[in-house]
Amino acid sequence: LLGVTDPELLELDAIIAEIQELEEHGKLLDYPDWKDDVETAETIYLENPSELQSWFQRMHIMKLNQEEKKSRVIEKSEELVKNSIVAVPPEVWRTTAADDDPHKKPTEEEQIFFRLGFIFVAYRVDYWWWES
Repeated sequence: LLGVTDPELLELDAIIAEIQELEEHGKLLDYPDWKDDVETAETIYLENPSELQSWFQRMHIMKLNQEEKKSRVIEKSEELVKNSIVAVPPEVWRTTAADDDPHKKPTEEEQIFFRLGFIFVAYRVDYWWWES
């Protein structure tokens, strides 16, 4: 935009230019609706500019290819575990029947083992049901 000095709009223009360049080189296969996100960013700028930075962050993530996204997820998960934000169970409950052949029906004994294993792990202070 000519003559605009607002930092948020300048950042939006820079993001748009970067995305257009990626699109021209065929490197933007995973972000087909980026133009809709640009319109949303403009609406956010008009209605609630304080939310714009988080939308920019979303746009930066969306323009990454699948491998870069996977790498960032791994980095973030390692950071969460390292900082004890997410607990990792100290033991994994496994049996051979279900692990060897996913189509094989577990025996009654194995089903009980699965159910009891979940109960024991779920009530640990450092491990919650939603982390399994």
